[in-house]
Amino acid sequence: MRGYRLAPEADQDIEAIATYTFETWGEQQTELYLDSLAKLFSKIAESPYLGRERKEIRSGIFSRNHQKHIIFYRVSGDWVDILRVLHHARDVEGAFE
Repeated sequence: MRGYRLAPEADQDIEAIATYTFETWGEQQTELYLDSLAKLFSKIAESPYLGRERKEIRSGIFSRNHQKHIIFYRVSGDWVDILRVLHHARDVEGAFE
């Protein structure tokens, strides 16, 4: 069974999501959303190849949608590295330059 690791950029993305969600919808919604992200990270680690490969960004990068966000990751041995968690309206390719 694989585990997952958060890249520093993904950790920053999650912190920004948490701040925005807390300021907009409050503590309870923030906890629910962060919990749902963590659960999806675990599911991705279990079955990483169910995501969509994103060759337009870089070979070996995959993505999965989660509500208004897209989770970008790559498989690295026994790990799935969560690279970014970006809002769907964000310039994705620019975020990976």
